[in-house]
Amino acid sequence: MAKEDLEKTMQQKVKPILDQAMHRSLGITVSEIESDITDKIKRNPLLDFSFDPSMSFKKAKEQFKKKYLQQLLESNFGNISRVAELAEIDRRSIHRLVSQFKLDVPKFRKEMLKSSYLRQIAVQNIIEDTLEQYKTALNPLKLEIMYQQIPEMSKDIIKELPEQTLSLKVFLFF
Repeated sequence: MAKEDLEKTMQQKVKPILDQAMHRSLGITVSEIESDITDKIKRNPLLDFSFDPSMSFKKAKEQFKKKYLQQLLESNFGNISRVAELAEIDRRSIHRLVSQFKLDVPKFRKEMLKSSYLRQIAVQNIIEDTLEQYKTALNPLKLEIMYQQIPEMSKDIIKELPEQTLSLKVFLFF
């Protein structure tokens, strides 16, 4: 998805959700809180990848591929065809990587959560972390009402945000 599309979605769809939630719970809208939340959502691909900067490039690349593939498999219930489509590589390559990294695909099919739920939790964490920064400036009772609305607000935001998936093809041939 293009950066312009994400910006447009934030302005037209996500900010109104935040405005409405703030107005209901706080009685006002606070543009700074709204901007902090939307900026963090834009910067956060809602996938968690962290690496040790002291490791070699080759090892970091392999670790990234494994984590990337694992998260795609988790969020798509181990559906190899869907993962291949999202990663923009053929199914055989996905099967080779699954074997190479010794990933348990049947486990993903049984135990993993939907990607929309994982994304919702990521958005909830962003909103909660942002509100925590404004805790001393807001009325505690109204802030508590706002916290109670976070799960529903996160669901609404996730409905509006398009899926953002990186292509693994870029990293395979890097």
